[in-house]
Amino acid sequence: MSVFAFVIPGQALQTAVQLPEAPERFVGQIAGASSLNHLCVFLTSPFPEGYGCTLHLGLPGKDFQLIGAANQPSLSTTKLGAQKSSQRAPRLAMPILWSRQSLPYALALFIITGWLTLRSYTTSRDAELAFLSDADSFKPDSNKSPSGVGGGPNTPARPLLRPNKAAPASGSDPFLSTAPNPEALYEALVPTLQDMVHRVIPSYRDSLALETKRCPITHRQSNPDQVTGDGRWWATATVAELGAARSKLAADVVEALGFTADLEGPRDDKPRSMKTKLSTAAWKELFGKGGNGGRGLVFTAGNKDTANRLLTSLRILRKHLGCTLPAEVWGFASEIESMGDARTQIEELGGVTFHAVAQHPKGEAIRRSSFTSVLYLDSDNVAIRDPSFLFDTPLFKEHGVVLWPDYNKDGAANPIWRLTGAPCNATEWQVESGQLLINKLARGGLNLAALIMAEAMQRHPDFWFKISGGDKDTFRYAFKFLEIPYSPAPHWVAAAGALIPTFEGHRFCGHSMIQFGLSPAEWADTETDPDYEPPLAHAPPLFVHANLLKHSGYNNQRGSTFDYIKAANPDLTSVTNSRVMKDVRARVYNHRGMCADIWDSSSEANEGVGLQVEGAYDVGHVIIFDFGESSGGLLRNFEERYFSEGGVAGAW
Repeated sequence: MSVFAFVIPGQALQTAVQLPEAPERFVGQIAGASSLNHLCVFLTSPFPEGYGCTLHLGLPGKDFQLIGAANQPSLSTTKLGAQKSSQRAPRLAMPILWSRQSLPYALALFIITGWLTLRSYTTSRDAELAFLSDADSFKPDSNKSPSGVGGGPNTPARPLLRPNKAAPASGSDPFLSTAPNPEALYEALVPTLQDMVHRVIPSYRDSLALETKRCPITHRQSNPDQVTGDGRWWATATVAELGAARSKLAADVVEALGFTADLEGPRDDKPRSMKTKLSTAAWKELFGKGGNGGRGLVFTAGNKDTANRLLTSLRILRKHLGCTLPAEVWGFASEIESMGDARTQIEELGGVTFHAVAQHPKGEAIRRSSFTSVLYLDSDNVAIRDPSFLFDTPLFKEHGVVLWPDYNKDGAANPIWRLTGAPCNATEWQVESGQLLINKLARGGLNLAALIMAEAMQRHPDFWFKISGGDKDTFRYAFKFLEIPYSPAPHWVAAAGALIPTFEGHRFCGHSMIQFGLSPAEWADTETDPDYEPPLAHAPPLFVHANLLKHSGYNNQRGSTFDYIKAANPDLTSVTNSRVMKDVRARVYNHRGMCADIWDSSSEANEGVGLQVEGAYDVGHVIIFDFGESSGGLLRNFEERYFSEGGVAGAW
């Protein structure tokens, strides 16, 4: 949504785009900036009481400049020439503060904040500095949160988006610097686990009736294989069965942390002991060298095939992207021993160590890694850009965890709503754990507790994977059980692949997932074609997770593997955009292996021609475009680089 519109002489009315990673900010692009003398801004809906906005203008390669502020209902108005005040909508007429030169565009940035933080200053620069200082400490009233623009008592202050550079690195994470006191973590965690165990589990019928009202159509975006395979069990799982699994999960977390707690008994406000049975050294080790474990990459790899895929990913990170983050590779001891020459070549890249896991590798690897802040990557996940910057992003610092979206959503029938008591959210996507960013110390160690819970679910796949569809959503579910938020990456996933010319009218076969960065500001540090104008509200691509390429029997030749990308229209891909994204569908189908496809179910072009015909995606909210030439040529050399560094297809 947008609450701002602006008029440029000789052009159609434009609206500002809400930034997914900073919902109190709206940005619009001003074309032909060098010919303008004024800009007229309208409010399309009023501010809540106590709120106003600042307006900033930015030129290519320069910082934003504060040029005005407005509250509601009366806007401070500067009239220019024949510009008259509108009686129908409040507006703000602003002078253009740049000298005449050839400028292809400028940016208009609107920031909603508390009106009382805006004061009178002698110069616009003084006002900008004071505004930024005030905004950092401003906490909106939870009862006056602007609809659609974020807010609430826990809304973090975000730095001003600048068009010429990404968010500056802080050099350190804003979390605890040492392992938390066991008593403090006990006090924060155990009462939540007691509430979790005692929470009433409704019947399947009652839960379905309630959650269907909240998520009436998400079943259409659910994984049909999961619904078909596990849906019958969802309907027959008893309250006793679900309750026993949930109690065991809570007990596993308590045991892993060395606590003693009666989770089944009445809530004890004064427990006899909140200490841990673990030694001081063992306790500190849980958090990555006592909280001094720094940042690093964690991978899981098993047989020789996965080791070869990992070798390709690490070669690209080290040789082409300049990533120097230390890395740990985790797998079963017997499989690590069978890697052969691939392990030697991985070690020769430098900064890589190998470690053995006992059970399910992913959750255990992340939890046991020596790093305090972890970027986990699957072995077949290939970075497009050096991902080191992720640890310094505002989104990561918000909760100490970022999860990237999958193609599907949870349906109303999923038992997770019965288990957690959380309401079904029609805008929430399942997560794809081919990449995961987390700090173990964040929120006093509760993030570590969530990791332990996810690992515990992964140790019992016969039960939990019927709900989560694999290990991926065990991480998301753990945060739901502990009633603490996670930060979703702001853009929906896209599919990379090729067209199959002899199958169902050029059907698209997506074999890789394109996951994006966390902020449009990343474009400033991304090498693209000189004349490319990046989107204002969408981050550049960051990862190519070739999760189905190993299952592909068709796209397996250099030069014809990474041909196209299918995605939701880039300006509509926020993970919170339910109005448009409700029509997007994604499915995995079989044709000489496994392929993924995305389409818009509301598109008129689909009528009468089936869902898969080439060209059916030119109308609607799903588009198909050239892989190599997308994003200003950012992916132009990806396929050659992938195969040159040992990448393969269909090697499962």
